[in-house]
Amino acid sequence: MIAASLRGAYRQLTELSSFLQSVLALVTLTGLSIGAYTALLDPAPPSKQPDAKIAATNGAINTGGLIPGLVTDASRLLLKAAQNESKRELAELNEDEDPEVALAYYREILANTPNDIEALIAAGDLMRRSGDLVGAKEMFDRLHEVAIQEDRFGAKARAMIGLGDVAVEEKKFTLARIYFDGAIKWSGSAGIFSMEAMALSRLGALELDTAARGYGDYKEAIYTLQRAADAHRKLGDLDRLAEDELLLGRAREASGDLTGAWTDLTHARDRLMELGLEPRVIAAREALYAFAMRHDRIPDAIVEAAALVETMFAAKDPKSGIDALAKLASAYEAAGDTLGACDALGRAIVIIEGDDGPPVGTNDRAEPSATEAAIRASHRRLACDENESARLP
Repeated sequence: MIAASLRGAYRQLTELSSFLQSVLALVTLTGLSIGAYTALLDPAPPSKQPDAKIAATNGAINTGGLIPGLVTDASRLLLKAAQNESKRELAELNEDEDPEVALAYYREILANTPNDIEALIAAGDLMRRSGDLVGAKEMFDRLHEVAIQEDRFGAKARAMIGLGDVAVEEKKFTLARIYFDGAIKWSGSAGIFSMEAMALSRLGALELDTAARGYGDYKEAIYTLQRAADAHRKLGDLDRLAEDELLLGRAREASGDLTGAWTDLTHARDRLMELGLEPRVIAAREALYAFAMRHDRIPDAIVEAAALVETMFAAKDPKSGIDALAKLASAYEAAGDTLGACDALGRAIVIIEGDDGPPVGTNDRAEPSATEAAIRASHRRLACDENESARLP
């Protein structure tokens, strides 16, 4: 009913000042958020709505400056808060495809509200991933200060995790451990279990990396990662649970527990498939394939490689399809199936040469990959051309 009233007011009122008075009165009387009001100003397609909201709130703020008393200080704060939310939405939309644009929006939010915890975290993470470790450290230091000032336990733990991540990138592993340990203790004592689980995952990954460098114990990494997995399972955070299981698979394999490692890796793959996270399913399958080839589980390697081939063709990704076919050929050869290996190699060569081959869904010639020379060498070594059954129809 409120939304209908606002839309009706917009259509009927011709003076912006009258419209703003009506909207602000409705906000005062009903508690409707300014963000909701801006979304109703001029309905736009979903991808354009954040920009429309920002433009609408800018207009309201600017007009309020021209009409004394129309937009109070409190209302102006609400309008700026609505702008921040719209900019946050735009930042999140751009985080993967254009991190620089996302970071620019977070900077704008922080220019308006320097203590915005979400923006500090997001900006710090983006800076760290882009290699700006000085900027990232500055963001997480500010977050730590804000958390202490506002007595925000979760934010304090998140700041310590962020600072630990920066220390890892700087290869200051002892310092990183101090930060992660502190985040675990702080969040655990405060009952902020999601933050405790995150810190456990970070510490476990660090311990795994340290053990791989010869300076730690895989059993320690397994213990920490199992705690992280148990915590994420209790929280119902299946995405992060799968990440823990992938790391556990690596740690158990390195410690000699091959059965446990395979179980963890397959659980991670199945969980990611259920969640529909295809890019990470691919990573899990590649880990399983590599494990199977290392430990003479050749039938399993064939299954995973064949699934990778199917996935790459469905995704219309010929370059990755070539790599997957090379894996499948290696698995078939390890199984003693020369015909199977030649078939996979022949399909890969057809794609490389740009002929009419498997339905990769593109007419573009695949760029030469590092795998191409090995594929051709294997094709010659196995004398695939001598066997007509190895050729495509």
